[in-house]
Amino acid sequence: MHEDEDDLGVFSLEEYRVMSGTQGLVMWTFFLGCVGALSFAVYSTYPDKPSAPKTYEGGLEAELGGSGALRVSRMSGAMITMANTI
Repeated sequence: MHEDEDDLGVFSLEEYRVMSGTQGLVMWTFFLGCVGALSFAVYSTYPDKPSAPKTYEGGLEAELGGSGALRVSRMSGAMITMANTI
């Protein structure tokens, strides 16, 4: 038998309490305060968006699958580009 089970028995003379409700509330407040402080520190030091956005010559139409993009087809499970089949 574990020693704590003996303390929690029916014939125990004292009420078994690990901590009071006030101590638990203080611990939760401290924990949430630490999480909030860490979140604030990360938020205040996180780098901002670059001042000048990246530009691409001719835009991203070809890279994103526009009309001038290289087409890809599936043949027998392998990826074969249309340029290789010509």
